[in-house]
Amino acid sequence: MPGDHLPALGFQTIGENDNDRLDVTTRAMLGFTVGCAQCHDHKFDPIPTKDYYSLLGVFKSSVVSEHPLVEPVVVAAYKAAKTASEDKQSELKRFLDRQTTQLIDVFASQTAEYLMAAWKKETPVGLDAEVLARWTEFLKDPKKEHPHFQALFAGPPTRETALAVQAAIEKVIAEKKAVDDRNYVKLGGLEGLKDVNRAVNTLVDALPIDKFYFWRDVASPPLKVEDIRFGGGVYHFTGKALDRFLEPRVKAYANRLRADAERLKKAIPPLYPFWHVLKDADKPKNIPIAIRGNAEAPGEEAPRRFLAVLCEGDPPPFEKGSGRLELANAIASPKNPLTARVAVNRLWQHHFGAGLVRSTGNFGQLGDRPTHPELLDYLASRFIDSGWSLKAIHREILLSAAYQQSSAESPTAREKDPENRLLSHATLRERLDAEALRDAVLAVSGQLDKTLGGPSAVLDEKHRRRTLYVTISRSKPDRTLATFDFPDPNAASDSRMVTVGPMQRLFFMNSPFIAQQAKTLADRLTGPTDPDRIALAYELLYTRPATPAEITLGLEFLQSKPERWPQYAQVLLSAAEFSAIQ
Repeated sequence: MPGDHLPALGFQTIGENDNDRLDVTTRAMLGFTVGCAQCHDHKFDPIPTKDYYSLLGVFKSSVVSEHPLVEPVVVAAYKAAKTASEDKQSELKRFLDRQTTQLIDVFASQTAEYLMAAWKKETPVGLDAEVLARWTEFLKDPKKEHPHFQALFAGPPTRETALAVQAAIEKVIAEKKAVDDRNYVKLGGLEGLKDVNRAVNTLVDALPIDKFYFWRDVASPPLKVEDIRFGGGVYHFTGKALDRFLEPRVKAYANRLRADAERLKKAIPPLYPFWHVLKDADKPKNIPIAIRGNAEAPGEEAPRRFLAVLCEGDPPPFEKGSGRLELANAIASPKNPLTARVAVNRLWQHHFGAGLVRSTGNFGQLGDRPTHPELLDYLASRFIDSGWSLKAIHREILLSAAYQQSSAESPTAREKDPENRLLSHATLRERLDAEALRDAVLAVSGQLDKTLGGPSAVLDEKHRRRTLYVTISRSKPDRTLATFDFPDPNAASDSRMVTVGPMQRLFFMNSPFIAQQAKTLADRLTGPTDPDRIALAYELLYTRPATPAEITLGLEFLQSKPERWPQYAQVLLSAAEFSAIQ
């Protein structure tokens, strides 16, 4: 491990903001909903607002950074190549944008001619056929989002009307240029325009909304943002579509810029490996309490320190940098009554389906009471005594009589403890998690790539690695994983919902992924006879021998027809026994 850096710091870099980091850290490690004290003293637990901002100051005094795992010369070479590529791409874009702007001005000055031609449905000499076709299509829809085109549909077209529209278009284009010039100055030139955060936080100028829609329909580039789709203004041409309007020397120069940009892009070396880490800010400082959660209404300063309720007397202030190390030591202290209990409770939940405290992220007043408080205390003390060894606690739980019980329940237990909270027998789990289920399908078909480590990838039909290595998008969750209750990646989840519904069965019936894996599984089932192949299928999928009745049913379905084996394999994959936790 190079230096004092730990890759686990990445846990703290994936949150949206410092409030999220604080909330996730305290819920995951302490079982406390400290985030509830952001606007007022916690209404149920002994956490004053001041304590919230004491902890928030630790995260505000830390910044997200990256720790390269290669030599500085490799980092410098990558950044230099990337900067050169981006600069050339920017130069190309600025050049083409200037050509587009000039072309828009030319077309705008001919607006009256284009409108008259579009009304008469003819192409006079000197007008561009594509622009005329765009106007013709545009004029078919009289329902516009602004009033400036209403005159076009008010009555029989006249040249005076067309000239009035031309004048309005030339005026709004000039106004948009003036707005862009002012913003250029406000944001500090080209570098300011590139800085998205600066643009967001600066009060930039903008056209009134009705004029913006007017300008957009005439001169805006195409727009694709989430559900918004705009094909571009009537006069807007860019990229290769722009080339036919460029005179030969200008077009040749544009092509040289494109070639240089492509060459520099290909010259960028692969991105070097690095860790996402938090590091102390240059000047760590305490932050004031935000009155009622409003940062614009600061109150008294909150010194960076641990939660008072978990300390003997007043908690000492953090003095080393941001205070993250001192916070970590306070969380992991054997004197802290919560951390060890929260940790072993999560391990218990993993093995039994529910924790001894079912609200695993809330040990406060609104959380559930432990069903076995003495057992929770015992496991927590064993955890600390073992040197915080997770492996030791896993072993102790898995070797216990409680874990090794039969799932058969007695009538008395069914009557007095229908949810089996007192653990009189083993609780059957409904099915595997989404990730384990997908991995199991690939494993039995022989397609699972067991390679360890490396980058994640988007989940598609070609992805054969464990689901652990799937890239999770916060904006577009994968539908397959969501079907099997994969939690929302935008929020911390203390536990997963487990549902069994028709959409899951339909997935096994209709999914191209399942159909392909069923075919591969069928090819994997080899043996001298069909009964031997059926027996092998049951061993692979259910880890048990097939019964004589199951073999008979399989033979009746197959009827010695090879083309039925993929269907038979898909039926076996779809069975509840395959997706259940064995």
